[in-house]
Formats: sequence, structure tokens, C-alpha cells
Amino acid sequence: IVVTSRVAGYSGLLSLEGFSVWHLADWSDEQAHQFIRQWLEKSVDDAGRRGAVETQLLDALSTSAELQQLAHNPLFLRMIVDVENVQGVIPRRVGGLLRSFEDLMIRDWDLAKGLRGSDRLPTDLRMLLAELALAAMEEGRYNFGESFLRSAVIKSLIRRGVESSAAHHNATDLVSYFRERVGIIVETGPDLFSFRHLLIQEHLASSALADRLDSDQLTKFALEHYDDERWKMVLAMAVAQLSPKDVEDVIRCLVRLGTPNAMQIGRASCRERV
Repeated sequence: IVVTSRVAGYSGLLSLEGFSVWHLADWSDEQAHQFIRQWLEKSVDDAGRRGAVETQLLDALSTSAELQQLAHNPLFLRMIVDVENVQGVIPRRVGGLLRSFEDLMIRDWDLAKGLRGSDRLPTDLRMLLAELALAAMEEGRYNFGESFLRSAVIKSLIRRGVESSAAHHNATDLVSYFRERVGIIVETGPDLFSFRHLLIQEHLASSALADRLDSDQLTKFALEHYDDERWKMVLAMAVAQLSPKDVEDVIRCLVRLGTPNAMQIGRASCRERV
């Protein structure tokens, strides 16, 4: 019997039942480059364009330590290739790459919405996904059932002024969409959903956090949660979305703390702003 799980969703239970536990190794630089070459050979007919795209991709990986690290993960390497294929440019920062990838998934959502022809489908999927991600992070959830998903969507829509019955219909259609199509949210088991990757969940949660809190409130939140591993990436990406002056103020507060976690959040926020 082979059982697979994301690291973020694994509780360790199987090891207690006698299963051997193995972690998939990251790809090496050579394997990542091989994937790029073979992917382009299959997807780009024109040899000139194929060479130009390969050069651009390899240049992006060699000049951005953050992208190079992400490219060792097959999911994120495919994400980088997809973003380049559609946009023709590759964001050099993690937040920018994730935003571009999410935009591609939401564009697919918009297409599906037109095909389905329903006037009940939510129009602002990014907002809903961001608030769902934040609600899941607040409860420490990396997998969640349909009831949690529906509840978070309904609450989000009602906060935005949607009438209750319409919000319930929207949530029903959204759950059906997630079951039918693989996108940012995937169905991982019976009555079980998750974001496609923890980093995507963290990025969307950071957007909701930055939208919900002003700079003073975000500073207070950061000082309360900087030592919680669950919030490190969320805080770093949320702070980076503030104005330059507010970013400096929050980072200054974190640096004064002098702890490893606070310093890591501050450095990560600076990298996202560069």
C-alpha cells in the first residue's frame, strides 16, 4: 500500500502504524533545466522562440535566488514556465510569481463561469480565496472539509453585502467548481479540500491580512505572532504589500526585537519589496 500526502497535511499517524515514511527529494538544478528543455520541445514548435524562452527562463533562475529555490519543486517550476508562456515575462519575486499564477487560475475560473452560464457564481474569486486562506491559517488548517469551505465563503460574501440566500447559492456553486476543476483549490479526498500548495495559501492569506488591517494593526499583529512559525511567510508577504514608509516602520519594530524569527520576517519583507 502506498499512501501519499503533502508535508503540510501529514500528521505522522502512519509511521505509528508501521508504515515507512519517505520524502520526495527536490529536483537538482540539472533536473530543473532538463524539465525546461523537454517541456519546451513538446510545447513550442518554433526553434527560435524555443531557444529564446529557454534562455529567458534559465536567466531568471540564475539571477533570482528565490526563483531558483522554487524551481527545485516541480509544481513551482511548472508555474514559472506557465507564467512565462502567458505573460512573456517572469516576476523575480515570490509574491509577484504567485500573484501571476493565481491570475492565470482565476482567468480559467472566469472562462468556466461563462461556460457554466450561472448568474450565481461569485465574481471576485481572488477576494474569496484570500479570505478562505486567512480563515484556514487562523485555525491552523491546511486541509478543510466542505462545511468549513462553505462557511468561510458565505461569511465573506455576507461581509461584502451579498444577501444571505444568494451567498449560500454562491457557496454551493463554488464547491461544485472546485470538485470539477483542478485549480488553486483541489479536492484531496472525500469531503476534503486544500490549497494547491501551502505557499499559495500563505500568499493569499497575506493579501487578505493586508486588506483587512491598516499599518498600525498589521504592526500589532506582527508583534503578537512573529514567533509563530505558521505566520512567518504570511507576515513577510503582508508587510511587503504596505507602502514603502509603512514597510520601513514595521520592519524597524521587528528588528528591535532581535529574535531570529523577527529578523527573518523583516529580511523576507525587504526582498519582496526590492
